[in-house]
Amino acid sequence: MKTQRIIWGVALIGLGVILVLERIGLLPEGVSAWGIIFALLLIAFGVTWIVSAGRRHTVGTPRHLSILKENASSATIQLDYGAGELIVKGGAAPGILAEGDFLEGIEYSSRVEDSVLQVHLKTPSMDWDIIPVWGMQQRRWELALAQDIPLSLVFNNGANSSNLDLEQVVVQDLLINTGASNTQIKMPASAGHTHAFIKAGAASINISIPGNVSAKIQIVGAISSVNINTQRFPRQADVYVSPDYESAANRLDLRVECGVGSIDIH
Repeated sequence: MKTQRIIWGVALIGLGVILVLERIGLLPEGVSAWGIIFALLLIAFGVTWIVSAGRRHTVGTPRHLSILKENASSATIQLDYGAGELIVKGGAAPGILAEGDFLEGIEYSSRVEDSVLQVHLKTPSMDWDIIPVWGMQQRRWELALAQDIPLSLVFNNGANSSNLDLEQVVVQDLLINTGASNTQIKMPASAGHTHAFIKAGAASINISIPGNVSAKIQIVGAISSVNINTQRFPRQADVYVSPDYESAANRLDLRVECGVGSIDIH
């Protein structure tokens, strides 16, 4: 932990110096302050993970949890997840809203209000640092969701690796708040109209949109790299829109706000 703090302390000092140099006009012409900052963040991540590689260990016993759908007609699931690896997919057993194995424990609550089942899952001790912590690979959640009930999903993630395969899940609303992370997302294929909002810090985000889904995409923020399939989603002013978006049976309304990082949408 002490080594990690030193690495990130030096990195933060370097970022501050770069911003000061840009403000007073001492950076060479044509040099992007955000480009340098992104490079420093990558270096800091790399050094942190290399140093921590020999210190990782797996402890604890996975806990299995199943949450019944009860008589709900729809559900809202909020996951507050710190550092580690998060895997979410469809395929929960009949009658089950969500089930999975949770290494390093889980706290949860659920209740039904007006036919809506509201579920809150969180790690026992939240770590909201935007930088990796020692042992981030100790925590691992693998969660399967029901595919036959409309869902609203909220992910509040720290420094983690997330693989969210929602292709077979009926997600109507998706909200992702994440820090320094690597996030892979497969969007729903047959959910009708899906609203999705992703807000990220220093992140790498890869979004796959099924071929039968039309989309309207808006990207906001000081992002170093954006790669969007403009053959599927031609640019119109400040948005990317499928030609048949307004009439499509399955469509995605996506907004991404990212600080420093990369976004790939295809």
